[in-house]
Amino acid sequence: PTDHATVIAKGQRIPVIRVTLEEFAMLCDAKNIVIDINTGEIVKDVSAEKIDEIGQRMGRAHELTAKIKTILNKPSTTDDGKKFTLKVSGESGNVFGESGSPPAGIFRTEIAMMPHLNHNGGMPPQEEQIKVFARAFLSYRDVIIRLLDFFGNTDKLKIFECLKGLPIINSISGLENFPDVRNIYVVQIESIFRAYINWRNISVTMGSEDDLPSLKLMIPTVISVNDMNYLDLLLNDVMRQSEFVNNFKRNWLIRGFMIETLDALKVFNELIQETQFVSLGTNDLLRNVFSEKRYKNDTGMTLIEFNPLKLFVFHYLIETAKSNEKDVGICGEQTEKQLWASLFIAMGADYLSVNPHVLPSLKDSLLRSTNNKFEEFIKGREKNGGVYHKIEAVKELYKFINEQETGKDDDTLSIEICIQFLKKVREILHNKEATEEEKDMVKTYEELAHAASFH
Repeated sequence: PTDHATVIAKGQRIPVIRVTLEEFAMLCDAKNIVIDINTGEIVKDVSAEKIDEIGQRMGRAHELTAKIKTILNKPSTTDDGKKFTLKVSGESGNVFGESGSPPAGIFRTEIAMMPHLNHNGGMPPQEEQIKVFARAFLSYRDVIIRLLDFFGNTDKLKIFECLKGLPIINSISGLENFPDVRNIYVVQIESIFRAYINWRNISVTMGSEDDLPSLKLMIPTVISVNDMNYLDLLLNDVMRQSEFVNNFKRNWLIRGFMIETLDALKVFNELIQETQFVSLGTNDLLRNVFSEKRYKNDTGMTLIEFNPLKLFVFHYLIETAKSNEKDVGICGEQTEKQLWASLFIAMGADYLSVNPHVLPSLKDSLLRSTNNKFEEFIKGREKNGGVYHKIEAVKELYKFINEQETGKDDDTLSIEICIQFLKKVREILHNKEATEEEKDMVKTYEELAHAASFH
């Protein structure tokens, strides 16, 4: 709901439950009423035993909530003084509504639209979309809106099974040849603009305009500079509409992209010039670039967790973004692991965007971690020209990781894992049956690392 009372209540972090007069009348003769402020469910005439059970459950929930609040309210600084930023990603407006909440990360548009897609077999009408984005702005304030992602392959379209008529489009610039699908994107952008303008107008009446966050839009599955140019074309088309000419200022808008593909990795130097921020989508990046399995039915190979070239690619992307003075965030399941989170922070990532259920435990781990040893390790790579592909570097990496995980200096384990990794790379290099995609993957590694060979 976006009525005045709800807006004020949300601004004051007060739970809101809306009922009709008819529903209220049904509660008047109740002996007792139990209200779930998380779901809005109202139950009347509850038994004493049930009330006792609910009370115990609420007590445990309050204890856990108090612990979580304590962690969230602590300064985000490692044990040796390194500051870090965690953001929360989601697809609804009901995440961490208390004081001390972490800032918002990525609002996943397609997941937010799923309830309507499942029930009605199509995209929501524009008024419904505006409500979805209005809730995002009201709840998160500063949030990155990730535009609809149905590009790349048939797997992505499983999210949109009710939109089976959609063609397979590789990236956003491909919309040019499909007016109907392009219109889906235009309506979505219009809805975001309207929701943002409404939220901004409401916020101005309640305080200063100076500290209001910009509208951050991000496109997924980028494969070329053409995609960024095409996004600008769509944005300009929308901003030329009469209702936006006088109500929306261009300097309110910040746009970026998520790197998830091998194609984007190859032209990252060019892409980073065309954007204001970048997000590393570790889930699809690892799947598309390293052929790591993400789903049970994936046919890709599963490489070992601390693949040295994986570490190199992340380092290369973060370093390139920072050298171009662009903000870089990391999202996806890789950020949820404390060792990787520490490595990302040491590499210079501006923030990590994680799922809400993971954030308290991850922050707690990082608060107790020591960042210096990770920074020293990363600086050692920089001094050696970013070496990640030689046998000595692989040994050093696994020795370091093993020490962090077990606290022991176990050379045997490091060498064992090192040999496993090199065998896996050689299999791809020397296997005549290897797919063109796998060969392309190895070629990209070699170009990036300036490595003559792996054998």
